[in-house]
Amino acid sequence: MSYQPSSKSTMSRKTYVEATKYAFNTSWFDKVADMDRQYVVNVFVETSEIEIFDVHRKNVFLKRCPFPELDLSKFFIGNAVVIHGRQHTITGWANEFTRAALSSTSERTCALIKPHAFSPRCVRDVLEQAKENGLTVARVQLSAMTEQAMMDFYAEHLEKPFFPQLAQMINEGPLMVFELIGQNAIQKWRDIIGPTDPAASDKLRNKYGQNVTKNAFHGSSSQKDAERELQIAFSLRPLFSEQKSSVILIQPKFQAKFGEILEDIYNFTSHYNLKVSGIHSADPVAADIDELFKAYQQVIPNYQQFCDLFDDGAVVALQLEGDDCINKSRELCGPWDPEIAKLLRPESLRARYGLNAVENAVFVTDIEEEAEIHSEYWFKCVE
Repeated sequence: MSYQPSSKSTMSRKTYVEATKYAFNTSWFDKVADMDRQYVVNVFVETSEIEIFDVHRKNVFLKRCPFPELDLSKFFIGNAVVIHGRQHTITGWANEFTRAALSSTSERTCALIKPHAFSPRCVRDVLEQAKENGLTVARVQLSAMTEQAMMDFYAEHLEKPFFPQLAQMINEGPLMVFELIGQNAIQKWRDIIGPTDPAASDKLRNKYGQNVTKNAFHGSSSQKDAERELQIAFSLRPLFSEQKSSVILIQPKFQAKFGEILEDIYNFTSHYNLKVSGIHSADPVAADIDELFKAYQQVIPNYQQFCDLFDDGAVVALQLEGDDCINKSRELCGPWDPEIAKLLRPESLRARYGLNAVENAVFVTDIEEEAEIHSEYWFKCVE
């Protein structure tokens, strides 16, 4: 669910004292001290307020105060939330009440698109179905299974007669892994993809699966399996190319459009002899964002506002490679201002998805040296 700021009439029904309080353990990286600092963040949903306690000093860090942009749906374990300019990573529930109230609404599951089924259209269908069922994509990554990771991931099938075929299928190419979060996420995802045999239903497996082994998708069967599978899948390094490339970043605000944007990118690359060589979501710290964009500081309008957008959730990075990929990627993204893009490049990403010159949907590296730095950062350094 997404929280909407309360009206005055709603505010009057819940007083300052009565408002429901949810408490979260968080961590903030202090770059000056080179250390993680631990806090407890209390969230008051009905009154749209927040307060913060310093765990180490055992005192109030931020007194209870208005926080109009409060969105409770962003407060789940592992997510990063920006509070007054600081990026707090949610590390756990701070009390039993919060765990009991919210843990079922933020259940996690591991969702895979297997190599034979991976395509932009399939990704878009997955994301649309997840959204329709109230599931949020917390992480996404294009990877390849190592032999050990595959054996760990499918440990329960090692002795089964079909395991050699399963192993061969998983090694056929890249696979897309998602961490999905939401109420009853495990069962909802399994309902979305349908039974193991694609022919047994009209769900997504029927559309993209071929047989019981090549059935297009994987879904965790229990919370214990989900935790294990997510740990294995996201411990794999994301695929990326060491060749000359460009990097496109999707602003966190536009993650709901990821499937559509990805399909547009693949359509473009197929016509311009480019290849999508990497997809990886990450939660960068504000200091790194400022460092990465520094080369563009004099040319990006409203520079600080633009940088701040990348603090507000996961950033999806896509790496493109091919001849003249820098110029082609700039053409794909279009002019900086979406209004100008609509006139000059109406099919570009910024024309189709951008809102204004700050919230323009995507960033693209258009300096060759910077593209190498961005590839290194987004696909090797940050998680």
